Amino acid sequence: MNAAVGLLVLAAVLGFAVARPRGLPEAVSAVPGAGLLVALGLVSRPQVHGELVALGPTVGFLAAVLVLGTSPTSTVSATPERSSAVPAGAHHGGCCGCSSYSPRSGPPC
Repeated sequence: MNAAVGLLVLAAVLGFAVARPRGLPEAVSAVPGAGLLVALGLVSRPQVHGELVALGPTVGFLAAVLVLGTSPTSTVSATPERSSAVPAGAHHGGCCGCSSYSPRSGPPC
């Protein structure tokens, strides 16, 4: 029974994450789902505390990377058209030196 409830909560959270209604973050369903599992006694408070302590540094690091990656002073872009940091020919690994690459039409050579 406990495993069934846990799997049901997991399926609901994953379904919410895939659907992303109104662009809401996954935490909107994951946090109440975790709270429900604790309230039902399927996960103990010491287990929750242990996981938070173990995952805390990783979550902190990932949050810092996200903050740094969305900085308004960031100069590197994932799309070549928007970034002057992508050298000519970078789409081929720099082998041909051409600079007329377009993601829609593909490489010219």
